[in-house]
Amino acid sequence: MLTKDLSIRFTAKELARRFGTSETALKNYFRIVYGTGYAEYQQIKRMERSARLLQETDDKIADIAMAVGYATQPKFGAAFKAYYGVTPLEYRRQNRLIELKEGGESWHLSGEGY
Repeated sequence: MLTKDLSIRFTAKELARRFGTSETALKNYFRIVYGTGYAEYQQIKRMERSARLLQETDDKIADIAMAVGYATQPKFGAAFKAYYGVTPLEYRRQNRLIELKEGGESWHLSGEGY
């Protein structure tokens, strides 16, 4: 449920109500099962999905930000950089260059989607 549509943000209150438990019980159970809090888990999944989209698509960064639950590109950029240590554009360029070196393909940056 948390990862099906990453553009949706669930609060602990919403999740607890949906599963018929208290917020505290929900948080404790989630941490036991997944080894992290539910919000942190969802954040990790957002970052993983956005990294994949940056590597595999030419979608605009603003569109990727919206797809993973960020209302603005600057907020997404700051979160992405805090997680990966580079901006989304730098990440895309670095990973495209790695693909180029590994695949031996002729590829150039057109600037489109960046």
